[in-house]
Amino acid sequence: MTMSNQTAAKVTPITQGNRHIEEVDGMTLEYVIRYAQIWKLFGFAESEAKSIPALNRKVPVRLYLIPGTDEAFAHPHVPTLDLMHQFDVLEVAICLDYFLKGTGFPPFFYGLHGTGKTSFFDQLHARLGLPKVEIILGEDSEVIDLGGQMLPTEKGGMKFHEGLLVQTMRNGWTLQIDEYDLLPVRQQKMLNDVLENKRFTIEVTGQKVIAHKNWRVCVCGNSNNTGTGSSMFVSSGGGDASVNERFFFFEKTYLPKDAEKRILVNVAKPYIDSNPEVRALADEAQKKEKIEQLTKLICGTDDKNGAPLPCLIDQMLLVCELIRKAHINSRKTMSANGVSLDSVMSTRALKQWCMKTLELMSFYANAAPKLNEDIFKTALRLTFINGISEDEKQLVEQIFDDSLGGK
Repeated sequence: MTMSNQTAAKVTPITQGNRHIEEVDGMTLEYVIRYAQIWKLFGFAESEAKSIPALNRKVPVRLYLIPGTDEAFAHPHVPTLDLMHQFDVLEVAICLDYFLKGTGFPPFFYGLHGTGKTSFFDQLHARLGLPKVEIILGEDSEVIDLGGQMLPTEKGGMKFHEGLLVQTMRNGWTLQIDEYDLLPVRQQKMLNDVLENKRFTIEVTGQKVIAHKNWRVCVCGNSNNTGTGSSMFVSSGGGDASVNERFFFFEKTYLPKDAEKRILVNVAKPYIDSNPEVRALADEAQKKEKIEQLTKLICGTDDKNGAPLPCLIDQMLLVCELIRKAHINSRKTMSANGVSLDSVMSTRALKQWCMKTLELMSFYANAAPKLNEDIFKTALRLTFINGISEDEKQLVEQIFDDSLGGK
């Protein structure tokens, strides 16, 4: 969406009844506010809500509508909802008031690749119905370019196009800045006034932009912008105090194994219910028995003594854990001792591995080749191994074979 060149916010919401109307560059947007309890909105257990009363608090959720109707539509900048996303109570607690009320400093999430920094902010905004756009910075990025630039027109002239920084400020959207720690200190310091006073001067046009009251910022990086970040990464930021004191910092780690298992079990359920071996049975009792067999094979169960039995998902989690340990080893020690990997498996890749394995199992059904040697490993190659460097492909296959081969 291209924004107009006029100065500051023309998108102050007008309330008509229970509808909020926004005029954005000649386009009319409408939304209504619904309220939801925090624990239900973010998928926490009711037991957590009983032990943490604040989770029972109701928060506003935007629902965008086609103007003049009650028909919902997907705002192009509200992230797609992923109902399987697992939230942590602390992460939500430290961010919720900032995004809803603008209180406190913007969040700076840092940590290893694949820990879900971006997906957390995506899903927080998806639950709240808030628009968000992302920019990726680097060592050659310049703040002046975030305001916009002159671009050629079809007629051979030049026209100024506002950048994402200005667009989000005008419209009250969230601006997510990725790889902030790679931005040189001088450029970071140029953003200080924008973050603190919510104003920005477009150098090309001289216009001063005052941010909409709903404008928010969130930042992601591998390091905490001090030059090292848990001794894992080197950043360009260098830890300038005038920059870092404008954020609060949270180190994002990988999800606990039990949380990732819940995600994979939810991924697996539709595949189990629609498996050809299940659909081929007419007798309901036989269908139920086959579903129980597949569930035991894929999701696991407990033996008579209550001990968990091995299953496909547990094997996936074990391989993923070993890959992550090798990645952490390479980042923390840079040592040749043990297996070290630059590549790492995210929760997103883990889900894709699970889905592809189950797709192949369903396709081959009774004619399926050996699960571990063919389907399981083929799915890992398709969703992870084939996308990493040649030097590391063999290492990951060795991890797979050593931990699971033939079992």
